[in-house]
Amino acid sequence: MVIEGETVEQNYSIMVLGEDGEMLDEVVAAIESDAFSVHKSVTAGLEQINTDGSHDGFVVCLPAGFQPVQESRQGTVIPPHANVMFVTRGDFDTVRFWAYQQGASDVVSWPTASTELRHRVASTVQADVDRFHRDLTEEKMLSFLRSLLDSGIQTLSPSLDSTLPNGFYYPAAVCSFGHSPYHAIALEQLTSNGIFTRRISNRLRACNTCGGTHLNYREVCTQCSSVDIVKTDTLHHFSCGHVGAVDEFRKGAGLECPKCAVVVRHIGVDYEKLSTHYRCGDCSHLSAEPGVQTQCMRCTALSTPHNTAERPIYQYTITDTAAVAAEEGRLSGLNLETVLRGGNPGLYTTQYFEHELRREMTRSIRYKSPYCVLLIRLNNLDAVRNQHAEKARDYINQVFEALSQGLRVLDTTCVWEADTLGVLLSSTPLEGGQLVVEKMQGYLQELDHLRLIQEPSITVSLISDKDENETAESTLAAAMAELNS
Repeated sequence: MVIEGETVEQNYSIMVLGEDGEMLDEVVAAIESDAFSVHKSVTAGLEQINTDGSHDGFVVCLPAGFQPVQESRQGTVIPPHANVMFVTRGDFDTVRFWAYQQGASDVVSWPTASTELRHRVASTVQADVDRFHRDLTEEKMLSFLRSLLDSGIQTLSPSLDSTLPNGFYYPAAVCSFGHSPYHAIALEQLTSNGIFTRRISNRLRACNTCGGTHLNYREVCTQCSSVDIVKTDTLHHFSCGHVGAVDEFRKGAGLECPKCAVVVRHIGVDYEKLSTHYRCGDCSHLSAEPGVQTQCMRCTALSTPHNTAERPIYQYTITDTAAVAAEEGRLSGLNLETVLRGGNPGLYTTQYFEHELRREMTRSIRYKSPYCVLLIRLNNLDAVRNQHAEKARDYINQVFEALSQGLRVLDTTCVWEADTLGVLLSSTPLEGGQLVVEKMQGYLQELDHLRLIQEPSITVSLISDKDENETAESTLAAAMAELNS
């Protein structure tokens, strides 16, 4: 990630989109520098945003008067894996909330200083998770591993950092991967290869709308959620039974019941002092304890602590397998992760898969967009490894190619477990997901030549939006339960 004072050495391709030609020219002029090759397109929609790799990022210019409520329709949703920043002349807080719902990487108010805009664009591009995945080669992982062994580092502990969107990084990984929010992606891959073990070191709460970890916890009225509450003593008038804040009873220098207008003089005789309460300045409601509300400092979304997402942070410890992998020059072990990762840039980590699932579930709630989650287990992989070790790598690659034939660019695939693939089918109803599974089975049947090694066989669980799971975690848990049933 870019930090203050750091020079951007790489030239990035940026596409600037918008319908206001004058604003478009201003933004292009502000971004243009040795670090960026800027292209522009006058358009009113987001249809030119693509994920074919032709551009490193997109900047969408929103003119004054832009109304997010009117524009929030299915056609304006940012495509999966697209790296998009919004620049707006409109109501910044309103646009910001809408933009992060769409999956934006950043939102900037216009006009702004050109140095600030270039810094934000560079930060957005360099913090792109897809870019991190593409750069995460086996050679780079081995170089990182050797540097740890040479320096004698046995344990990688996380460090909290408020400048990063996920809130933490691993100092021991900076030399190899930069000051990035995605260190855990590399460490998780090495863990799946048996090179690290892990234990929970900390937990963060994250926004359910944008995934940001910078949350403000504030006390609010339990009745109307107003933040205008004050801590006050409450009084109980014996005669009429009225209970209210002490301020309600004050009348000049004395006390008078606001309900029956009787002057109260003697505590214990006319009235009693109850415990401290919280009084709302908007609705006058009294409560013994205030409510607690969270507000995301990134997208401004409001929630309750219970509805925020918990993010475990791990500490990683090097195993004896690390020295073997460094000496042999390859990541040890033979499972789906180690075989498929290098030659399949569209294969993502479980963390990214869960991130995309959360985004898809958000789209489903707002736009009634369907989705399906598949977990696909290769049933006989142990037999292939044990009986035909020399052919196992080619066997796995051919099975994966067959299973991937019917998938689209917008679908997200990961290695969920050592012998299990995860597939997120975006904008796909239950019937469509069932059809995909049928086609996969058909493609496997065409691999006749692999039966000499082991007949390809899979077990599939299918969960859709119709199952009404509330979180990504519960969706994946349901898929695993179905797979193991």
